[in-house]
Amino acid sequence: MTLYDLGIEYLNQADILYNKALILRDEARFARGSIAEDINSRSLKFFTMAIECRRTGKYLVSYYECETNAKCKTQSAK
Repeated sequence: MTLYDLGIEYLNQADILYNKALILRDEARFARGSIAEDINSRSLKFFTMAIECRRTGKYLVSYYECETNAKCKTQSAK
């Protein structure tokens, strides 16, 4: 498995996590009180994980491009 393949897996997992977060957010609309708070908290965690997976996936997919591209090197140094 290459870094590109691993990056694609991360991006796919980000989509799954994001969709789970959306489902939980919709469920929270019909819940009340502490149950709604719990569901919203879980939804936020899924959104956060999705963001991190997407960020990591994009980095891994573009790793080899950045290795040969001077522009990427100067941007990552900042």
